[in-house]
Amino acid sequence: MQIAIARIYDQLSNLEESHKYYRKVIAIENCNIEAVANIAAYYFYKDQAEVAIKLYQRLIELGYDSP
Repeated sequence: MQIAIARIYDQLSNLEESHKYYRKVIAIENCNIEAVANIAAYYFYKDQAEVAIKLYQRLIELGYDSP
């Protein structure tokens, strides 16, 4: 349910709310690739590259492979 709400806010370009819901997803399922990727992008676009890089590295550790 949280991931669906995050996606809706993402589609509405409400990045603050989508970030909040993606964080809730991570609290429940810390290996959710979609949530980690979206949180990383959020920090990247907020000029917090160091945080984004750590999250992108986590995606690599989780075995994320882009199609």
